[in-house]
Amino acid sequence: MPKRLLVVSAATLLLSGCGSSVTTERIFKAIEEEDKELLVKLVAKRPDLANAAGPYVHPSVPRWGPRRTKPLVLAAEKPDGAFVKALLDAGADTNGYDEFGQMALHVASSRGHIDVVRLLLVAGADADTSAPGGKTALQEAMTLDRLEVAKCLIEAGADVNAATAKGRICLHECSSAEMAKLLMSHGSTLDSKDIDGDTPLHCAIRHGHPAVVGVLVDSGARVDIPNNAGKTAYQMAQQARDVEPEEEGVFATPVFDREDLRIFESRLKNRDSNE
Repeated sequence: MPKRLLVVSAATLLLSGCGSSVTTERIFKAIEEEDKELLVKLVAKRPDLANAAGPYVHPSVPRWGPRRTKPLVLAAEKPDGAFVKALLDAGADTNGYDEFGQMALHVASSRGHIDVVRLLLVAGADADTSAPGGKTALQEAMTLDRLEVAKCLIEAGADVNAATAKGRICLHECSSAEMAKLLMSHGSTLDSKDIDGDTPLHCAIRHGHPAVVGVLVDSGARVDIPNNAGKTAYQMAQQARDVEPEEEGVFATPVFDREDLRIFESRLKNRDSNE
């Protein structure tokens, strides 16, 4: 009689033992490997671990070594909300944070995972809680211009004028005209100064965001406010230069060039003539 082969899944082997075999390390692994079924089974056996912090070496930055994080913060990296939902159903705290003060909402916002952001907000995540350095989820959404996430957070009551430890509000950080218009339409302070005395207009010129410069100028941003180095936004704009060929390309740093300066001065002229 031929021998019968018994095939047993890893999940079955793992869960066939006692509840003590379930650890945060195994929960992290299930999330990392995107094994939804296993994650659900793990937290069903040990729901208390949905809120437990543990060491985790992130595969994208192994050189950082282990950092203490929580399952929900790690799950928020996934665009599929099923991982976050499984942990929320097990009682995970929406406002729990890792050793860097990052909450799940910060992570989902910076990555543009709109469905996860909505799920966390409905579950009670605080849209205005700051990480160390003062960044809120809305400010994290500025990093890569997550417009839909920003709209969602603002609808949930996020403060567009919340400032970081460096005194920067979202308008200092935004990089697109659409984002600038969104922030302005919800009461963003046009000439707010950070700890270096820079206004959003200073920052938009420095970082080479001419479309944002246009929105700010058209909205009445002052060009004569000096920063702590004594330079006004207009003086910064006058330092515009042509982009060298070696600076061009996908990964080039944006530069406020002479053509941007020409458009900037034209906008100012039109604005002054209409006042």
